[in-house]
Amino acid sequence: MALYDPEFGYYNTESGKIGRTGDFYTSSHLHPVFGAIMGRQIIEMWNLMGRPENFRIVEMGGGAGYLCKDLLDSSDPWINLQTSSGH
Repeated sequence: MALYDPEFGYYNTESGKIGRTGDFYTSSHLHPVFGAIMGRQIIEMWNLMGRPENFRIVEMGGGAGYLCKDLLDSSDPWINLQTSSGH
């Protein structure tokens, strides 16, 4: 509620901005290379696990989705990735 309340939630107010000019920023806001590096590590772990068919990557947080976008943009085009906004 503190973060997403329609009237008072941090991310739904003018002051709740993320980025260099906002209250704070994260590695994903600095450069897409962070997501690319994370993506390489995730693919390495997936390969070490024997490429399981059921393998989920979940971006947790109230950001703008930059990490997910950068992971998808840098992913191997031969790997079938599906995105979901739900569970």
